[in-house]
Amino acid sequence: MIRNKVLAPVVVGIFAIGTTAACTSLPDTSAYTGATVEMRNSLRQAGGILGAELARGVAVLPPGFRTPALDSATSRFETAWGQTNGSVDALVRYAESVEALTAAGNDGRASGEGLVQGLLGLAGAVGMAPAAAAGSLAVETFGMINSAVANIRAARSIEQSLAAADPIVQDAAQLLVAQVASARELFDVLVAEQRNALDAAYSAEIDLDRALTSQSHQVAAGSLEGEPQYRDAAERLRVAREAIAPRLADYRAATLALNARARAGTDLFATTEAALQTWRNSHAQLVVAVRERRPVTVQSLLAASEDLKDLVERWREL
Repeated sequence: MIRNKVLAPVVVGIFAIGTTAACTSLPDTSAYTGATVEMRNSLRQAGGILGAELARGVAVLPPGFRTPALDSATSRFETAWGQTNGSVDALVRYAESVEALTAAGNDGRASGEGLVQGLLGLAGAVGMAPAAAAGSLAVETFGMINSAVANIRAARSIEQSLAAADPIVQDAAQLLVAQVASARELFDVLVAEQRNALDAAYSAEIDLDRALTSQSHQVAAGSLEGEPQYRDAAERLRVAREAIAPRLADYRAATLALNARARAGTDLFATTEAALQTWRNSHAQLVVAVRERRPVTVQSLLAASEDLKDLVERWREL
């Protein structure tokens, strides 16, 4: 979170914001809030599905191969995704502050303080303002936030306030995308750990199957020459293959399921990142819509949320 002492240079207070076009109403931004809520809900569902699938991947392993690291896979991922959940909650609160500001602006009650708090909450959630600030980059980031807050509080119009907030919002959304990318890397690592454990659990059967396949080629070649000893060898190979067939079937089924989950995970992460980029672009479009006093359109943001929902439903069918 952002420490108060960091924001000490910012003048504290609530400055009333006027409207520059009193004869024209500000656009209703409630649809933007609603679309943000829909995206938040879709992201939460996606994270829940990803964590559940990691648990399923561990469950198919024989008990002796469920290491403590694998058993903790779900909780490790949920911890990483928890950061994303906190950040998208902050997106919703920010969108609500925008809606409150534009609604109040239409009856002369507008104040930028709610927008300030929504912006600070978003910056803190994505890590733009860590508790321990060190280095020139952190100092520069704090300077940008302080400058944006000061500009919002000094703004003489709602459109100026939103324009002042937009650079911070753009950076925050990009950092949220980076949070998701980090969760994706962890998911890939955990899936790879499950794959290695699966291979190790069935290594004896896999190695024997390869050996039997090689011997089968030799026996087939000898049988063509009509040598009787190869007929006996062929029978022994058949019996050996039948003995390991159930275990190999389990291995192949588990491998196919793991591959399917890995592919679905890749698609789900890509769609999540695309949805966040869409939200980022939608905010820039909202700023323009408020400035130009025209309706706020959120079709692309709603479509991105629907894409996420569709993937979640498809995954549940795996």
